[in-house]
Amino acid sequence: MLGADLPAAAWSGVGEEPVVVSLLDPGSPVVEFGSIAELVTVTNTCFARAVYALDDSGLLDLVDAAGYDTIYEEITGRPV
Repeated sequence: MLGADLPAAAWSGVGEEPVVVSLLDPGSPVVEFGSIAELVTVTNTCFARAVYALDDSGLLDLVDAAGYDTIYEEITGRPV
Protein backbone atom coordinates (compact mmCIF):
# COMPACT_ATOMS: atom_id res chain seq x y z
CA MET A 1 0.00 0.00 0.00
CA LEU A 2 2.63 2.56 0.93
CA GLY A 3 4.19 2.75 -2.51
CA ALA A 4 3.09 5.26 -5.10
CA ASP A 5 -0.38 5.67 -3.65
CA LEU A 6 -1.40 8.29 -1.13
CA PRO A 7 -2.95 7.04 2.13
CA ALA A 8 -5.45 9.38 3.77
CA ALA A 9 -7.61 9.26 6.90
CA ALA A 10 -11.33 9.30 6.16
CA TRP A 11 -14.15 9.80 8.65
CA SER A 12 -17.67 8.55 8.11
CA GLY A 13 -19.19 10.43 11.03
CA VAL A 14 -18.48 12.77 13.90
CA GLY A 15 -16.81 10.98 16.79
CA GLU A 16 -16.01 7.85 14.77
CA GLU A 17 -12.48 6.58 14.34
CA PRO A 18 -11.19 7.22 10.82
CA VAL A 19 -10.26 4.47 8.41
CA VAL A 20 -7.25 4.79 6.12
CA VAL A 21 -8.03 4.87 2.43
CA SER A 22 -5.80 4.63 -0.64
CA LEU A 23 -6.17 7.34 -3.24
CA LEU A 24 -4.24 5.51 -5.96
CA ASP A 25 -7.22 5.62 -8.31
CA PRO A 26 -8.63 9.19 -8.24
CA GLY A 27 -12.30 9.27 -7.35
CA SER A 28 -12.32 5.73 -6.02
CA PRO A 29 -10.87 5.63 -2.48
CA VAL A 30 -10.32 2.09 -1.20
CA VAL A 31 -10.25 1.27 2.53
CA GLU A 32 -6.80 -0.19 3.20
CA PHE A 33 -6.78 -0.13 7.02
CA GLY A 34 -9.59 -0.16 9.55
CA SER A 35 -7.85 2.50 11.65
CA ILE A 36 -4.73 4.63 11.85
CA ALA A 37 -3.52 2.30 14.62
CA GLU A 38 -3.79 -0.65 12.21
CA LEU A 39 -1.68 1.23 9.64
CA VAL A 40 0.95 1.98 12.29
CA THR A 41 1.00 -1.65 13.45
CA VAL A 42 1.54 -2.92 9.91
CA THR A 43 4.27 -0.33 9.30
CA ASN A 44 6.09 -1.08 12.57
CA THR A 45 5.90 -4.83 11.95
CA CYS A 46 7.31 -4.34 8.45
CA PHE A 47 10.30 -2.51 9.92
CA ALA A 48 10.76 -5.16 12.61
CA ARG A 49 10.75 -7.95 10.00
CA ALA A 50 13.03 -6.08 7.54
CA VAL A 51 10.33 -5.73 4.89
CA TYR A 52 11.28 -2.06 4.46
CA ALA A 53 14.78 -0.68 3.99
CA LEU A 54 16.34 2.61 2.96
CA ASP A 55 17.55 2.76 -0.61
CA ASP A 56 20.81 4.40 -1.75
CA SER A 57 19.20 7.84 -1.76
CA GLY A 58 17.78 7.41 1.75
CA LEU A 59 14.18 6.82 0.68
CA LEU A 60 11.97 4.08 2.07
CA ASP A 61 11.91 1.00 -0.15
CA LEU A 62 9.76 -2.13 -0.01
CA VAL A 63 12.31 -4.95 -0.29
CA ASP A 64 10.03 -7.91 0.47
CA ALA A 65 6.61 -7.60 -1.20
CA ALA A 66 5.55 -11.11 -0.17
CA GLY A 67 6.52 -10.30 3.42
CA TYR A 68 4.39 -7.16 3.31
CA ASP A 69 1.42 -9.13 1.99
CA THR A 70 1.78 -11.67 4.80
CA ILE A 71 2.02 -8.99 7.49
CA TYR A 72 -0.91 -7.03 6.03
CA GLU A 73 -3.13 -10.11 6.01
CA GLU A 74 -2.03 -11.17 9.53
CA ILE A 75 -2.84 -7.79 11.04
CA THR A 76 -5.83 -6.58 9.03
CA GLY A 77 -7.46 -9.91 8.26
CA ARG A 78 -7.99 -8.64 4.70
CA PRO A 79 -6.55 -10.26 1.58
CA VAL A 80 -4.12 -8.15 -0.41
